[in-house]
Amino acid sequence: MPLARLLLPLGPNPKPEYAQNALKIAAAISTHITNCQVLPKVAQEVKGSVYMDLGMAKLSDLSPQIHDVLAKTEPGGAAAPFLSAAGVELFVRCDKAIVKKQKFILPTREEVERELFNEQISAMARRYDRDLRRNADIEVR
Repeated sequence: MPLARLLLPLGPNPKPEYAQNALKIAAAISTHITNCQVLPKVAQEVKGSVYMDLGMAKLSDLSPQIHDVLAKTEPGGAAAPFLSAAGVELFVRCDKAIVKKQKFILPTREEVERELFNEQISAMARRYDRDLRRNADIEVR
């Protein structure tokens, strides 16, 4: 699966409040990520963050923690950020999102009647406008 990663490095043994703040920031970032093309721009705006395009990665090659986080995401979505030894990591799946289809809803009788009435009125207005233009006497001075 194609992956991209955004890392917010914290250094060795960060204070718990720093780690919690970084997780909150990463969670806020993940809500604004819609696809992988947005991630490099986000990395430029967030100072100190590191963007990595991981390309095609096998899930079996990833750590169990990353595997579990990615299993809960949909194609094209961002995984929930988590704390690792490197810092706060945010993974994004770069495969295309599945288009959700909606079933067809049959219009009601009133909606059909309203639409037909509007079409008739529009046709009458066009005919009236055409007749006015045809019968108009235009004087040029």
